[in-house]
Amino acid sequence: RRVLFRSVRYTLHFVSFETIRDINSKISKGYAGTISDIVEKFIKNDLKSPKDVIIEKTKNTIIYTSNYWSPFTNINFLAKRSISASGTDSPNYLFFENNRGYNFISLDKLLEFDSRASYTYDNNTRKPNNLDFKNSIYPNY
Repeated sequence: RRVLFRSVRYTLHFVSFETIRDINSKISKGYAGTISDIVEKFIKNDLKSPKDVIIEKTKNTIIYTSNYWSPFTNINFLAKRSISASGTDSPNYLFFENNRGYNFISLDKLLEFDSRASYTYDNNTRKPNNLDFKNSIYPNY
């Protein structure tokens, strides 16, 4: 997109290699066993991910046939049906990626961890008092 005369601005979008594999693979196969074992198969065999994987064990088993879904779609489908082997009987699993790798873990287990940061949301807009905005990109300060 043109910004100024003789200048062009580009927007780059990045995704992981696993996302490319996920987009390009559709699975039609039957699975049986605990959901946590099936999720591990999707990540290791279908996504072929070298990243670390944290999977909390589930107590429920399932006989499951993938209906030409991608690995991520299958894992999210199974997360809604997963019950923790060590917690309450509520189906509250999440599947996500962070800087440590892939995580398939229950909300109960996440809440057991210590918080690393706290954030405060405030609807009010205020001018910061102790910041120097003379040379900033904010012209109104």
